[in-house]
Amino acid sequence: MAHIVKCYHCGKKFDRDKVPFVQVSQRRYAHKECSMTDEEKQSQIERDRLALEDYIMKLFKTDYVDPRVRKQIKQYVDEYNFTYSGIHKSLTYFFEVKG
Repeated sequence: MAHIVKCYHCGKKFDRDKVPFVQVSQRRYAHKECSMTDEEKQSQIERDRLALEDYIMKLFKTDYVDPRVRKQIKQYVDEYNFTYSGIHKSLTYFFEVKG
């Protein structure tokens, strides 16, 4: 008997008896590849965010990032679809190249 399920991440149907899968929740399944790529993306985003915060702390010679700056970064990422690495590269350009 085939157990056809829909991938939680990509939406494609697959047979969970024949394809390697990950159980996302009690009744949800995902391709193993889709799940890994999602986790890798999240960890890359987290690394980019930490690199940006490290650069800001180095740039302004502080040991923390001001909450107002964090709020502005979050707004740029959420509303304007900026990336943490893009913001980091922009700051590097404006402060180091342009002066």
